[in-house]
Amino acid sequence: MRLLVLTLGPPIIVAVSYCLTMLDGDKPTKPELRAAGSTITDRPALTATTSAQLNSRCQEEAASVKQRIDSDCQMIVRPPYILAGDFDVDQLERYHRLLVVPIACALSTDYFDTAPVEPITILFFSGDQTFREHARRLDQRSAMHEYGYYHRADRRIVINAATGNGTLAHELTHALARVDFPHIPPWFDEGLAALHEQCEFSDDGLRLNGMSNWRLNVLRDAIQHSRLHSIETLMSKPAISPERADIDYAHARYFCLYLQSRRLLSPFYRKFRQAAAIDPTGIDTLRELLQTDSLKTTDKNFRRWVLGLETRTSTPPQ
Repeated sequence: MRLLVLTLGPPIIVAVSYCLTMLDGDKPTKPELRAAGSTITDRPALTATTSAQLNSRCQEEAASVKQRIDSDCQMIVRPPYILAGDFDVDQLERYHRLLVVPIACALSTDYFDTAPVEPITILFFSGDQTFREHARRLDQRSAMHEYGYYHRADRRIVINAATGNGTLAHELTHALARVDFPHIPPWFDEGLAALHEQCEFSDDGLRLNGMSNWRLNVLRDAIQHSRLHSIETLMSKPAISPERADIDYAHARYFCLYLQSRRLLSPFYRKFRQAAAIDPTGIDTLRELLQTDSLKTTDKNFRRWVLGLETRTSTPPQ
């Protein structure tokens, strides 16, 4: 199956490669999003029309952002998105057309039904220096080990474009999930976003399918050393604690991948969103979907599935 690999960086390159390049022994150093045929670039945006109010809000936000970034940065406004960075306008247009729109459309196919009514700003920077400078200036973040991040309060994504396009898929998932599912719990928010940090478009370009990445090694190690909590424990956590972040992120990501491999992730998301007021963790929704009174068997099956996956030798972000 032939895929188009979109690699961010100056200039943007659309290179042909094969799925078989992702064999054991490969060591991808950046998050990756693989694109299917060119039809993904021709699909309509997430919203068919935009309101005058949204257009106005985008222009206002764009003016505000313009004052806070380097004067040589360029900007385009494509409601609900504002794209800016140290790239020329043509390249920003490519990012919008080849990445932002296809990712948003694919996410709306399987998960998100509510379109943004407020601007979402996406800042692309060509390398570590400009990325870190703007992370400090805008959000007081050191960004020493980050490919990018989502600043929730300002609905702003900041991306180091040199590190690959999987980061955009991860952070855009966060941004759109908060619109569609405001009370999404931390485990699901992080698991769904992390699922898309290494993914590929389906052949028809309508969906994003998760792929294995470096987090598998973290998860397998936790299982083998009896450090992995049960699925119910993970889902019950009000927050992901820093001391267990690597394990819990890997657990949440791969449980989402497990559900997706069984074509259950999309129905789980929509059922959970609808029932969140009475089932804030998603445990009852998952039990109902799986037609079980206990998730113990699911937990065992999940661990067996994880241990049966091909071990990845890729390394985590440095």
